[in-house]
Amino acid sequence: MSDQDAFERILASMYDAMLDDARWPAASALIDEACGIEGNDLMVGEGPKDDVRALFVGIYSRGQRREDLEREYIERYPTDERVPRVRRLPDSRLVHVTDLLTAEELKTSPTYNEALPRGGCQNGLSVRLDGPDGSHITWCVGNPLDAGGWGASRVAMVTALLPHVRQFVRVRQALVRAEARNTTVTARLDNPRIGVIHLDRRGQIMAANARARGILRHADGLSDRGGLLRARGPADQARLERLVADALPASGPAPRSGSMLLRRSPVLPPFAVHVKPVGVPRPDYGARHVVVLVLVVEPGRRHRVDPQLVARTLDLTPAETQVAVWLAEGRSVRDIAATTGHTKGTIYWHLKQIYQKQSISRRRTSCSWCCRSPSSAEAESLPLSSSAGSAHDGAGDPSRPAVHLSIVAESPSPRSSSRVPQERSLRDDGVMPSPGSGLSRTSILGWHLPHLLVP
Repeated sequence: MSDQDAFERILASMYDAMLDDARWPAASALIDEACGIEGNDLMVGEGPKDDVRALFVGIYSRGQRREDLEREYIERYPTDERVPRVRRLPDSRLVHVTDLLTAEELKTSPTYNEALPRGGCQNGLSVRLDGPDGSHITWCVGNPLDAGGWGASRVAMVTALLPHVRQFVRVRQALVRAEARNTTVTARLDNPRIGVIHLDRRGQIMAANARARGILRHADGLSDRGGLLRARGPADQARLERLVADALPASGPAPRSGSMLLRRSPVLPPFAVHVKPVGVPRPDYGARHVVVLVLVVEPGRRHRVDPQLVARTLDLTPAETQVAVWLAEGRSVRDIAATTGHTKGTIYWHLKQIYQKQSISRRRTSCSWCCRSPSSAEAESLPLSSSAGSAHDGAGDPSRPAVHLSIVAESPSPRSSSRVPQERSLRDDGVMPSPGSGLSRTSILGWHLPHLLVP
């Protein structure tokens, strides 16, 4: 098989994995085979470039996800000297592992001398890729399988795959946020959180879900002109045409996936548009079928909870505060344990301390943490801070809605056996809303903590 054939097989497999991450190990196996390497690892982080926390760690070898190695890496090797140095690299620059460590670290680093040999990466390459929303992707390519080492053809194959690895993470993040993790191309039309458009082999619209139809009908950055997609501005239109053309099947290069930001009206944030090829059935007998999937996503703003306000209001230790904030921001106990290098038991212990300090009994109450923005009606009913001119944050910027960290607890009423909701809420400008502030008692993005306390 030629290098070009192998490359196109990898791309086809990666496009399948974009819609279903259970297929990523198969795509990873093709990468290992084509590059002649022992395996490859994928990590996603965010924050400053010297921040060593990882939101996701995936170690893959020969088509298998090595969760045993992932756990070992996170629990036994919390200090990996490579991580902050990789994050400071320019985008897409490949660097050999040994170039990331000092001569002394090559002799003494537990990560280099113990973890990397077990994962087959001691003679590998690392690269940083800019991800969406300020995240950074680290892709580690494992040891070469033969004595040829990192020759020009092997490095060229890895380099050619870099934009497609980035695109895989982009699309997966968009689908996870839209709660459309692993569904078929057709079933995804039922998802109301993202715009989904199907194109045929001529680039004409075959189908669109309700969200996409609304966007097209109102020409909200994107419209339907004679069955073809049309962007609002000429520059965006040229970019969109290129993306669609690259994704359509042709006799030349293999179809390519791509993304762009699509401008809307000046007062609205741009859409993120992801265009990806869909496998063509063979033989198709000339039938009209979907060959391109277009996903239109409105990037959601990630609201952050101020740890100092949480600690001051709830009287928590630094460790308890970090656990509370990460739960409010949507992380699971397993994710927090992986990020901190602690066991899940340690995280559950911190949760128990939080419960005790808030006088919440898991046997008699149910509670949830939520980090959310109020609706417009709720925002209007919030009390104003003495230092702010609106019901938004302390800066008075109406484009930034207040963020609430809420404990919603249900406990038996002293006068009846019914359960009475109780709530404490903290605005990010430091204002504690009154009980009549109109806040919803529903946890929109919440974790039910009593369930998390069960190992």
